[in-house]
Amino acid sequence: RLTGQYSRMGAMLDPLVDRLYIIAGIVVCWNFDLLPRWLLGILVAREVLMLLLAPFVLRAGVAVKINWWGRWGVWPAMGGLFFGICGARELGAAFLAVGVALLLVATVEYGRSVRAQLAARG
Repeated sequence: RLTGQYSRMGAMLDPLVDRLYIIAGIVVCWNFDLLPRWLLGILVAREVLMLLLAPFVLRAGVAVKINWWGRWGVWPAMGGLFFGICGARELGAAFLAVGVALLLVATVEYGRSVRAQLAARG
C-alpha cells in the first residue's frame, strides 16, 4: 500500500489474513476466558461466514468493496482482542462490543450490495 502497488492476489489475501488474525485472537481470548464468550462467539460466527461466502462471491464475479462500517468496525474489534489479551478486560469488552456491532452492520451492507449486483444481472 505504501508504494501504491496493487495485485489481485494481494487483494484476495488481505481480507483472508485479517479474518485469520481475528480468529486467532478469538481463540486465545476464548481459551483463557479473557472476554465475554458470547461476543467472541458472534464475532467468530461472522468471520467464518465471511470466509465461507467469499469463494462463492468471487466465483460469481461480484465486486465487493469494503464499506465504511467494515473499516470502522475492524479497529475496535482488533483493539478489543488486544486489550483482552493484555488484561484490560473491561476496556477490551467495550471495544469488542462496538467492533462487533459495526461489523454486523457491515455484513448486512455487504449482503445488500451482493444481492443488488446479482439482481442487476438478471
